[in-house]
Amino acid sequence: MLRTKERPEARRPNHSTLTTETQQVSLTNYESPIVVDRSLPGIALKLPISISFSYLGCRISAVARDTSDGPVVSVTGVVGSVPFSVESPTARMMIRAILANLPSSGIVKLEAGERNQIVLRGEAPIGNPPSPAGVVAAASAVLSAAKPLIDLLAKIGARPTQRSSLDAGEQDGGTAKVAALS
Repeated sequence: MLRTKERPEARRPNHSTLTTETQQVSLTNYESPIVVDRSLPGIALKLPISISFSYLGCRISAVARDTSDGPVVSVTGVVGSVPFSVESPTARMMIRAILANLPSSGIVKLEAGERNQIVLRGEAPIGNPPSPAGVVAAASAVLSAAKPLIDLLAKIGARPTQRSSLDAGEQDGGTAKVAALS
């Protein structure tokens, strides 16, 4: 890191230019209060494992499991609903057309489910060995890819999910529940 410091003698009333000097700042003598022993193995998860949480007011479930291609996280959730024809026939038609024409490639897919629900499905690799951070990062990658699509559908007129469908007492960005599947 470099810091630039003005020298006091550089301030002369009749001169418009200032001379500066550069000091090298180093953290080589800094001692961390936390000591990390790199010989300890990382925390490896025993798969499958399930995580459920709230995102944008929607109930989301993520299941980490082993596949032939390595560990992956499958994310599912209802992120809204298609409006009824009585509410907005144009919005309904546009949302259904967008959902039907979204590419199936990539890590996320939005589709029309039962009872006019907009269902999020996605899958992302975790990395080996599977770790809690890897599971969260993979689920975050799926949600990050879905966010612009969710926002687009909301602007067109998709209805948000009902707050009553969330667990009692849970708020947006609230607690996550983890369960090991056997």
